Amino acid sequence: MNGRSSGILLPISSLPGPYGIGNLGRAAYEFIDYLTANEQAYWQILPLGPTSIGDSPYQSFSTYAGNPYLIDLAPLIEAGLLTPQEVALPEHDAERIDYGLIYQTRIDRLKLAYQRCDDKMMSAVLAFAAEEDWLEDYALFMTMKDLHDGAAWYVWPEADKFRHDERLHEIKANHQTELYFWYFVQYLFFSQWHALRTYAEDNGIEIIGDIPLYVAQDSVDVWTSPELFLLDEDRLPIAVAGYPPDDFSSAGQLWGNPLFDWSKMKQDDYLWWQHRLVHQMRLYHIVRLDHFIGFHRFWMIPYGDSDATRGKWQYGPGSDFFLTVLQARPELHLIAEDLGIVTKAVTAMRQAAGLPSMRVLMFGFDPTGDSENAPHHYTLDTIAYTGTHDNDTVIGWWQKLSPEQQAYVRDYLDFDGDEIVDAMLRTLYRSGARITLTTMQDLLGQDNAARINEPNTMGNWTYRLPPDYLERLEPNYLANLTKTYRRHPDELIQ
Repeated sequence: MNGRSSGILLPISSLPGPYGIGNLGRAAYEFIDYLTANEQAYWQILPLGPTSIGDSPYQSFSTYAGNPYLIDLAPLIEAGLLTPQEVALPEHDAERIDYGLIYQTRIDRLKLAYQRCDDKMMSAVLAFAAEEDWLEDYALFMTMKDLHDGAAWYVWPEADKFRHDERLHEIKANHQTELYFWYFVQYLFFSQWHALRTYAEDNGIEIIGDIPLYVAQDSVDVWTSPELFLLDEDRLPIAVAGYPPDDFSSAGQLWGNPLFDWSKMKQDDYLWWQHRLVHQMRLYHIVRLDHFIGFHRFWMIPYGDSDATRGKWQYGPGSDFFLTVLQARPELHLIAEDLGIVTKAVTAMRQAAGLPSMRVLMFGFDPTGDSENAPHHYTLDTIAYTGTHDNDTVIGWWQKLSPEQQAYVRDYLDFDGDEIVDAMLRTLYRSGARITLTTMQDLLGQDNAARINEPNTMGNWTYRLPPDYLERLEPNYLANLTKTYRRHPDELIQ
C-alpha cells in the first residue's frame, strides 16, 4: 500500500451513462481521470458478481463471474454486433437504476450480439474459456437455470440438483450454443474489466475490491461444492448466516447465506478460499474482506426463521485461517472490515494476520464517552471512511443528530457554519489513518435520498451519479486537501 493517501468509494453501477446502469465504459475512464487530477490513489468499488433477486452485489450467482449488467455496450455497437436502436431503453430516471428494466433487456441484447459473432471472435472466446477453470461450471449453472425458468438449483430435479454425470454430459452435448453464450458474456466482461484496471494502474490508481464473506445459497459455488457448506442430505442449509440484534435492528439481520463447514475446509488448508482470493487479486489490487469478524465467530440462525433473534454465536477458524492462507498465498493484499462487535480476539486475529483495520468517522462522536471510531484513535494500520455504502451520507447523518449531538460534533470538529461535509473531510484527511476514503455522495453534498444501501430493507443499490456530476464538483477540492494534509500517493511512509 502507498503511504498516507486517499480515495473514493463508488460502485461501478452508480456511474452515469446511457444504458440504465453504470458500466465499464467511458464514464469509468472519466472517473479515473478525475481521481488522477485530484491526486487520489484509490478507487473502492463493490463486488462485481452477477446479481440475483434483490439486486445486492453481496448475493451473487458466482464468486468468480462478472456481472453482465456492467458490460459496456458501446464497443458492441462499434463492432457491428448491435445497433443504437437495439440498445435504446424506454424513458427512465437517469439517476436511478431500474433493475426490472435491465433484467428484461440486457441478456436479450447480449444474445443478439452473440448470434452475430464471427469465427475470429468466437475463437478468442473459446481461448478465454479454456484458461478459466471456473467458467464451464458457471455456464452449466446458468444454462440449467434457464432450462428451469430461473428456479434455484436446490429445487431442480434430482439429476440436476445432485450433478449426475449423465445429466451434465447431456447438457454439454445438447446445449453447446447456450453454454458458449455464457462464455461470450464473461469474455466481454473480463476483457473490458482488465482494460479498465490497466488504465487505472497506468494512471496511478489502485482498485480496492470487496469480497463478501459468504456466498449465496443459489450460486454455482454451493451447487458445485456442497460438501464445504452446512447442508442437509437434501442440500438445504442446516442454518444460515446473519447478524444479531443491535442498536440498528431489534430483529438483527437475516442474510440467509449457507454457512461454511470450516472443519472440512481446514482439511486441505482452505484451498477453496485460496482459489477464491487469488481470483480476486486478478481483479483488484487490494481486497476488502467484508464481515471480517465472521472468521472469528459467526451468528448461526436456524434455517427457516424469519429473523435473526434465535441465532447463536459459533466459532470460525480464527487466526489459523489467515496464517495458513497467507503463508500459501503471500501475494494477497487484504483489508479487514472489522466493524460491529469487535472483541479482543477479533483484534488479535487481525493483528496476527497483519491486516489494516476499518473505521467510520461518523460513528466516532460519542458525547458521553470515547469511541474507537473517533479520529484521535486512527493510526497507520487504519483505513478510515466518512461512511460506507451501508451508512447514511454525511448530510443525512447530520440531519438525524439531536441539537446536543450536533453541538458536540461542532466542538470536536471546531466549526460553526453549515459546511459539515468540509469539516468532516478535513478531519478525516488530517487524521493519522494511512488511507482515507469518502463517497461521491458526500462530495456532492447529497442527503439520504442518495444512500446506496440500508441494511435489512429492500429496494437498495439503485443510486447513480447525476449525469453532470463532474461539473457540480469544486475543481481541485480533493487535490488541495491531499496537498494540505500530505496525502500525496508518492509521499511514502516507512
